[in-house]
Amino acid sequence: MGSDTATMEPRQAARTVPPRRAGSVRRTSSIEMAWPDGRYGDTVMRGHARDVATHRVGDAPQVLAEDRLTARIAADKTIITLSTAPPVAGLDTLVGTSVIAGFRKRLAAIPGVAGIAGRPLALLLDDLVGCNIISGWVWCRWIEDRAELLRWSGDPRAMENACVSYAPGASVFEGDAYLAKVDPVPSLPPADDPFALHPLAPDAPQTMRRVRVIDVTDEGDTIAVSAMFQDSGIVPGGTRSAVHEYAVRATVDVRTHVLLSVEATPGVLPHRECVQAPANLTRLIGTPLDELRATVLSELRGTAGCTHLNDAIRALAEAAQLIAARDRVGEEARCSS
Repeated sequence: MGSDTATMEPRQAARTVPPRRAGSVRRTSSIEMAWPDGRYGDTVMRGHARDVATHRVGDAPQVLAEDRLTARIAADKTIITLSTAPPVAGLDTLVGTSVIAGFRKRLAAIPGVAGIAGRPLALLLDDLVGCNIISGWVWCRWIEDRAELLRWSGDPRAMENACVSYAPGASVFEGDAYLAKVDPVPSLPPADDPFALHPLAPDAPQTMRRVRVIDVTDEGDTIAVSAMFQDSGIVPGGTRSAVHEYAVRATVDVRTHVLLSVEATPGVLPHRECVQAPANLTRLIGTPLDELRATVLSELRGTAGCTHLNDAIRALAEAAQLIAARDRVGEEARCSS
């Protein structure tokens, strides 16, 4: 596959962890994916997420919340085990069901889920869907036999109309060169700020990782949001290669919590049509944050959006809650002093 490998230079903004700003709240999350029994075995997923407040640049941040998730998913995408810290009552009812089809609807129906609204754990649980959609991507870089690779990757026509890159006539239906594309990316977090991101698992062959960083800062009449998102895996040679990257910027009205502006900068993406997805984000302007998750799914479904960019935008729904959590902790500290 070496001679077929294609490379591209992604836009740097989409792969960069934003610097922490004074007065900001940062939510970071990661889900690590591994296959201890090989590519036909179960997927073991370990999630870690935390919210921190930065009072002064250069200081260590104050941890507001820190949550974890562990799941084992069968090859047919059925949940074998699912546990979280803090625990969520009723989560065990999801065992034996699909982690993709209907997962979010079943999750929302669990009474205990209401108790984690606004916590970073809610983001980890929501991200299980997207992570399981892309989890097998890394194996495409480890399969040497071309025929076997095509069998493993499946017929792209089964995904027609799933997103903008699978619209009828898209490049994915014209050839399979994208299966060999390698886009090396640097390690996270940046060396100049060890607190920019929570600790990540050491790199290991044939593993994947989804990382999110969401920064929220109040700026008078608006709340400013700056975020990055990256899906990547360890390919032959020990290189980390990305498959999806976006940087997102948004503003929110501080009083009404309505989305005022939103834009996304693509980084590494698998198909040339992927870069078209951000153009439709303007449909979301005017949406209240508490309706953002549902509105993204209705307005940007199918070929109007990108599955993974949609998830990145939906992850911004708690921006106002993050500011409120920072203020609440600050008030408690003042009252106790």
